[in-house]
Amino acid sequence: MHCDVLLVSNLYPPIQIGGYEIAARDVAEGLRARGLTVHVLASDYRKEEFSLADEQDISRDLKLMGSWYEDYPVSDPLENSRHNFLVTQEFLRKLKPRLVYAWNQANLGAGPTVAAEAEGVPVLHHIMGYDLLSYRRRGATFFASIREFLRSIRYSTWRDYRLADRHLKNIVFLSSYMKDFYRKEGVCPEYAPVVYPGIAVETITCKDRYEIRDNSFNVVFLGQLAPHKGVSEVKEALNRIAANNPALNLTLTLIGNGESEYVNSLLAPSAVNVVHRGFVNRADLYRQLSGYDAGVFSSTWEEPFGIAQIEMMAAGLPIVSSATGGAAEPLKGEVNSLVYNSRVPGELEQKFQVLIDTYASRAARLGAQARKTVEEGFSLEVMHRNIYDAVSKVIRS
Repeated sequence: MHCDVLLVSNLYPPIQIGGYEIAARDVAEGLRARGLTVHVLASDYRKEEFSLADEQDISRDLKLMGSWYEDYPVSDPLENSRHNFLVTQEFLRKLKPRLVYAWNQANLGAGPTVAAEAEGVPVLHHIMGYDLLSYRRRGATFFASIREFLRSIRYSTWRDYRLADRHLKNIVFLSSYMKDFYRKEGVCPEYAPVVYPGIAVETITCKDRYEIRDNSFNVVFLGQLAPHKGVSEVKEALNRIAANNPALNLTLTLIGNGESEYVNSLLAPSAVNVVHRGFVNRADLYRQLSGYDAGVFSSTWEEPFGIAQIEMMAAGLPIVSSATGGAAEPLKGEVNSLVYNSRVPGELEQKFQVLIDTYASRAARLGAQARKTVEEGFSLEVMHRNIYDAVSKVIRS
């Protein structure tokens, strides 16, 4: 059995943390729809939770070198990197793909890429984070050289599982911000298009009523519940508004999961009512998003892009956004969103207060422009076409 593309990703649905895992499946299906055969190679993270017998063209045999939560113990990251090299090499020899599409390599290490080079298979990296930079080969210090020597003794088949410039010739970046960031770090690939993530806009119910009913206002946060996502800051801002407006029934709905201790801190009693819905499957999510009054994208770190943000925009929600990193690229402040600076105290609260006070005159315009932005530049069809072009170019070359 052969395939055209071996898509390598740390996670793959139904296992997911955020939007990039869902996008991996969208990409695989888009390539198949254009006539390419695709096999997915992912990690074994939580694979015991579902039946592998129901999956076709998916293998979950890679090991993670670290975990986002404390549910995947790793005793030897180096051994896991070596394991990933050997497993990828085995699949390359068995499937003989024309291309390795390195989707999300966070916590996988450089093993799959090094294996592709060893087997003479070109690699196309899709950069959606900063992890690849940590896999690069740097100038070796004396102690690093000693460690390399000891490893070569421990493993008779030792390889340097790190990336050099020759491994990074073909890269798709998910935002212009990430492309610029990598260039500043010295990564200047020969082929480096920017392909924005896309979503099935037509499947997302668009909001058609913009009014505050029964003096209730419900804000939705969509994504990973973690400190760098700024969820605590959102709660604090809404809590101050609720405390100063006792007649307003203010709710913050959280869709996503995170470490239990952090989630519990968000659910502590306060003036704003916080509801945690956990994971919601995409079909239900896309039907229900339009029922909220506003969406918030509150990352305090430099987001590579932010799929959750364009999902809320596609639902026609007026968005309050920190617009960090690549998340700024779909936004036009006061046109399709309200943008705040997460480093300025009180600015998030101010933007929410303005939105609530002017909701009748402002929300519909912001929501309509947000939907239009996603329809025109961030559709699934546009992403599929651009990724197919990139994959085909690397295969031909």
